[in-house]
Amino acid sequence: MLQIDAALVLTEQQKSDIENRFGKRTNLHVIPHASKTNLKTGWFGRPGLVKDERLAVVISRYSAIKNIDHIIKAFEIVVKKVPDAKLEFWGDGPEKEKLQKIIHDANLTDHIKLNGYTQEPSNIYQSALFSILASKTEGFSLSVLESMSNATAVVSYDIRYGPNELIDNGENGVLVPKNNIDMLAEAMISMFNHPNTAIKMGKAALKKVERKFNQEIYANSWEHVVRVAIENRQLKNEDIPLVKK
Repeated sequence: MLQIDAALVLTEQQKSDIENRFGKRTNLHVIPHASKTNLKTGWFGRPGLVKDERLAVVISRYSAIKNIDHIIKAFEIVVKKVPDAKLEFWGDGPEKEKLQKIIHDANLTDHIKLNGYTQEPSNIYQSALFSILASKTEGFSLSVLESMSNATAVVSYDIRYGPNELIDNGENGVLVPKNNIDMLAEAMISMFNHPNTAIKMGKAALKKVERKFNQEIYANSWEHVVRVAIENRQLKNEDIPLVKK
């Protein structure tokens, strides 16, 4: 890393972990993803689209690293307290058949629907009261950013990396200790039982995206990093002595 002009990571936590291991680095920069909101024409983006106060959604790859089974197990607890709660998954992947069996064995087929890949994630997020993330780990948690950019709060495990830099716990979403299925269920029950609070969180989530993860900040950050890298390279070249032939 000492020899390169610039290294980029997506979160401050990643930068901190690298520097705790290798020491401070002036060429290490943080540039998170940016998101463009789709709500300019109205509160939920298009006429007639409203939030279902009994619906939670997950847009995810169906793979073991996403801990989809944790969400299903938590939802088994949820429906005991909120009998009309619904959960929709959207995605594809190698775990699909296994997850469908878990849903069937838990007698949750009336509550949980396992859908295929979607090309309209904004509409799905906007129609739900909240979304859920329970991954083992993420590089940034782009699905959290996408949900927030569609004014939909997220209930998420507090994992490396991303959720705790996107979500302000209790203000624009909810963070739950990693692998705590009972607390994940409690957070979902609270959202369903207090839909107005959940919707308020979604509005706050959108405001944070517009304020901190907009495309202008993203472009300016890249411009700054490139400029600094060029300046550092020029300084290095000036320090290299010329070799006479």
